[in-house]
Amino acid sequence: MKKLIFVLSLFFLGLFLNAQEIKPLYKLPEKTAVNAEEVESGTNVFLVGSDEGLFRITNRNAAIPLWTEGRVDQIVPVNFKDSANSLRSGWFIRTSKGIFFSYDLKNFEERDDGLTFLTIKKYKNKSTSLVKEIQKLKDLCVNPINNKEIVTATKDAVFYSQDAGRSWKNLKSMSLRTPGVKAVAVATINAETVVFMSHPILGLSYIYPNREKPVWIDVDEGFEKMPQTSSSADEISDIIPIIRTRADGSTFTEIYLSQTYMPRIYKFNWEEQKGELIYA
Repeated sequence: MKKLIFVLSLFFLGLFLNAQEIKPLYKLPEKTAVNAEEVESGTNVFLVGSDEGLFRITNRNAAIPLWTEGRVDQIVPVNFKDSANSLRSGWFIRTSKGIFFSYDLKNFEERDDGLTFLTIKKYKNKSTSLVKEIQKLKDLCVNPINNKEIVTATKDAVFYSQDAGRSWKNLKSMSLRTPGVKAVAVATINAETVVFMSHPILGLSYIYPNREKPVWIDVDEGFEKMPQTSSSADEISDIIPIIRTRADGSTFTEIYLSQTYMPRIYKFNWEEQKGELIYA
């Protein structure tokens, strides 16, 4: 009996210690609501996207629906200068219905002019109808220097906007042989806008979208190749521009990338035009 009590004591002690070690990854502020000023500044607003739409999560773990017209795949916060030259916060969401934007998380504006729509034939109750649906969007990125510059992509082409998504320009793809866009990004490098894209087979490319005759430039040096071949880089799954600050206070943009199937993270060396491995 003493042995049994001793074993049970160790068991419950272990449960107690494990419970003490469990800590939340993030704790929301002790508030029950977000006021208009917080939404305006983007402070204390915790958003989640799901198959059911966009939700705000409160500190009591309640999910408040904000937009429920489709699936939400990505949420991107932005800041724009208003007429008084003050920064105003907003959010872009990439959804199954297209790109939407909101300043107040109450009113959502669709921003799809210039993106690709498909005509879908649907059957219901023995009747046929033709419905226009936006082609699935693969990614969304905002220029951290100029939040009005945005890129998104379908599997076939990259789309670039200079006016916060109100109109889109088709930059096509670096590949004319086979469709496929995995990730996109936009950044200001050496005072000029650069758009990046990755292809599942053909690696990384970039383009200067505002030049008179923009063309895609391929880059494959420095990226780990697929085990089956020595010519193709493993799929690049994400591209992200990061603003960095020099010792003199000036800023510049660095590009970071990750690969899909082999755990690799790179910094893109713009001067030498190659990926530099920083994590494996």
